[in-house]
Amino acid sequence: MKTTNLFLILIFLLVNTECKKSDLDKDNSLLKGEWTFTAMQNVNTSQITNYPDSIAKKEIITITDSLSIFKFGGVCNKGWGTYSINGSKISISSMVTTKFLCKEIKWEEYLQNNLQTAFMYTIYADQLIIRSCGTYNLIFKKRQ
Repeated sequence: MKTTNLFLILIFLLVNTECKKSDLDKDNSLLKGEWTFTAMQNVNTSQITNYPDSIAKKEIITITDSLSIFKFGGVCNKGWGTYSINGSKISISSMVTTKFLCKEIKWEEYLQNNLQTAFMYTIYADQLIIRSCGTYNLIFKKRQ
């Protein structure tokens, strides 16, 4: 019962948002740390696709205090960029990445492409949802 209610709340939050960026300059300490990419949600259909268990390495983002820098990587490549936040609004820019090819590169591409168009985030317990103006909203779990 509790899981169903949580799922419905998360779906409501993901569907009922606007795709705008503005006034992005404040910080939120709950966002800091390492997050594992666990799933993505299609912004048009709301369908959730879980990160495949068959991929041994997981994509991870690390959000730091230092100069508003975030890092990402896991499957094939590593990269970094800068972020700005104001309340629940987020903007990610200046992304740079290595360019190695591998079998599971599509999950890396999902992550990178949708981070570039991120506009809002929600944290609920140990889950981070980054909403995107791209194809997918990104769902992460806090690393311990």
